[in-house]
Amino acid sequence: MKRFEEVTINRLGAYSWIVLGHIAFMYLLFTFQWQLLLISLLMHYLIAIPGISMTYHRSISHNAIKLPKYIEFIGLFLAGLSMQGSALSWAATHRQHHKYQGEDKDPHSPKYVGSWYLHLFGYTFSKVDARSVAKMFKTHHYYWHKYYYLIYGIILLGSLLLLPFNLALALFFAPIAIVFQFENFINTWTHKWDEDIPVNVPVVNLFVGGEAWHENHHKHPSNLRFHKYDLLGYVLQKAFK
Repeated sequence: MKRFEEVTINRLGAYSWIVLGHIAFMYLLFTFQWQLLLISLLMHYLIAIPGISMTYHRSISHNAIKLPKYIEFIGLFLAGLSMQGSALSWAATHRQHHKYQGEDKDPHSPKYVGSWYLHLFGYTFSKVDARSVAKMFKTHHYYWHKYYYLIYGIILLGSLLLLPFNLALALFFAPIAIVFQFENFINTWTHKWDEDIPVNVPVVNLFVGGEAWHENHHKHPSNLRFHKYDLLGYVLQKAFK
């Protein structure tokens, strides 16, 4: 996978939200607004754990669990606030990552694109084959996919009009940056940085809810629970299995 393999107007538009999120985070940081940064961190947990880890990753990408529709709806909504793409684009990217892990077709391989590149750009400009999620285009996920940036663009820009400016930044913009960076730690730190070898890095789980049991996950990607200390996996097993 080459760097900047697909640079289009749509991809640049998607990446602009990531940039805005980082600007908001830096603004709150350098103006010492610690209470608002704490709110951003809490929002990160909502987006990253029930949103991305539970819904985008374990449920939709790997079919490791069938969530009740209302739970899935909540998870889809929360994950979408990451501005990392719809469930379909995220799942297609992740399935390609597993299929080609360690090869140059991996859309976010630190070995081929570099760890620093991933922290700056993630997989925004990587080429992804959507055929792995073709069947899902016939489901309700398609509508989230089709209108994704319109829906969330309205929410984020609307928050600037309806809420105090700094609170809107803390609730909807700064969390984009926090989620983006910790998701990329999964793609770099738990892949031995530039070596692209999946490893477990337990300390990262403080921020990503079990995702950092990454060696275990790559060995058994269809498992709902990645490790006996994977708290989210344990809760989902008890609640829905």
